[in-house]
Parts: sequence; structure tokens; C-alpha cells
Amino acid sequence: LRRHLCGPVNPAGRSGFREREGDQSVAVIDHDIVHAQFGVNGHRCVNFRLSGHLRGRIITSFRGFDVGWVLRQWGPNFYATLFEHGDWFLPNCRYFRDRIVALGCDARRTSIHRSGIDLSRFAFQPRAALLDGPQVRLVGVGRLVEKKGLDHLIAAVAELRRREHNVLCRICGAGRQERR
Repeated sequence: LRRHLCGPVNPAGRSGFREREGDQSVAVIDHDIVHAQFGVNGHRCVNFRLSGHLRGRIITSFRGFDVGWVLRQWGPNFYATLFEHGDWFLPNCRYFRDRIVALGCDARRTSIHRSGIDLSRFAFQPRAALLDGPQVRLVGVGRLVEKKGLDHLIAAVAELRRREHNVLCRICGAGRQERR
């Protein structure tokens, strides 16, 4: 069996990792490039590399909670080792790029890598109006937390309905704002 490393992120910055036989969740031995989704996983990968268990470049994507909750939980220096030893950083927006640069990331080793959809791959096609039921069906999917902006979706649907458009909106997800 190949040996893999896994383990929790340690807030103190030490690796906190343990070896497990047969764990297929993280392949870490001798790769050319490791792309870590989220800063906490980049932090893990750097610790793997510093401990001699990982060879290869480490590219880390920052997507949200890793520049918010993680920093509130473990402090602004949590990523210091990652920024020093990581190879490239991919925040998904300018705000996150500015945030990680302010935390010590070298701006020359960053590129904004958006998480959008290539709309050119989906040509507009007019649709015929439905005879019964809603003419527009919307779905909002995501965590039900303020920063996701689902309150804007609800307000927009309410405005459309106020203007007598036949709209159905379903929201899928869970979170602190579910009850609201």
C-alpha cells in the first residue's frame, strides 16, 4: 500500500499530521504540482513538504471561508508559513487577493482565478411561455449565510411578483439564516 499523509490543521502552525496506511483521500508523495483548494489545505501541503513528505510545487486557491472564518479562528498569522513556502496563490476575486497580500502574500505570486461560468458556451434561446404554472423558475443554491446574498434574490423575486410576473423561486441549502 502506498503511504499517504492526512490530519487536521493545527492552529499553532505545526504539522499535526499522522501517517495512515491505505488512505486514498490525499495523495501527497512526489507530484509535480499540488493544487490545494482553500488556504487551509495549502497550509497542510506546505507542512507536508517541510516535513519531507511532499515534493512538488504548491498552488493554493483562496475561495472564501479561508480568508474569513479561518483568520478569525486562528489569527492573521495563520498563513505565514504558507505564504513563505507556497509557490503560487489563486484568490477568486480582487478583494481576496488584496486580503492575502495584506496578510503577507507576495503579490507577484498571485493571479485572480474566478469561479465563474463561461457564458459564451451557453447561447441564449428564447423560450415559449408556459400555459400553466410559473413563467420563470429560479433556484438559489448555497449556504444560507448573509454573504451569499440570497436576501437579494428574495427581494428581486418579491419585486417581480409585485409587478405581477409569475415567478417560482426555490432555495436549497442550510445555514444560520435558514429560519429567516
